[in-house]
Amino acid sequence: MIGGKDEVRCAIVDSGVQRELSGNNIFGGITFKRSEAGIEIIENEYQDENGHGSMVYRTLAQTDTEFYIVKVLRIHQRIITSYSNLHFLLRDL
Repeated sequence: MIGGKDEVRCAIVDSGVQRELSGNNIFGGITFKRSEAGIEIIENEYQDENGHGSMVYRTLAQTDTEFYIVKVLRIHQRIITSYSNLHFLLRDL
């Protein structure tokens, strides 16, 4: 229960969301980025590069839901992180 009412929290694990679509129901977002040092996590960066995650968000945004965006797909739809890493990061959502 959040603020005295039941709310749904949803993590969209996809290609990000276009910032111009972001409403006041997006409460955070991260990007996984591959680098020479390994996988970096960039907070508050989730700009969509191919539109798929934005389409998913537009479909779900009609609900009374808190959204958290997790960008794991890049332009060529290559996944950047493992599902076990996602489970660890989203466990407290």
